Amino acid sequence: MKKSKHIPGPWVFSSRNDTYDMMIISESRNMWIVDVPSHPLNETQKANFQLIAAAPEMLDALEALLSAQPNEATTEPLRSAIVLASLAVQKAKGGNSGV
Repeated sequence: MKKSKHIPGPWVFSSRNDTYDMMIISESRNMWIVDVPSHPLNETQKANFQLIAAAPEMLDALEALLSAQPNEATTEPLRSAIVLASLAVQKAKGGNSGV
């Protein structure tokens, strides 16, 4: 497998208080990924931070799914999910997602 260009996970969402100084930190390297200091954030923006923080684990999960070999018993919904997973991995790695 090709080495990733991004900082490896896990990433964690952190906040100095409830509405300010939101950040995503690389837990393994103790590095900031994203920091939004002194800017009030609403619940949707907090949810977006949490989604971004989950990105490395989601990429790992999708790559694991794609490494499994489909067979004749693979259902059409699973085949569709594999196509979507492949497109998402391509997009995450800076390629054309085809969407």
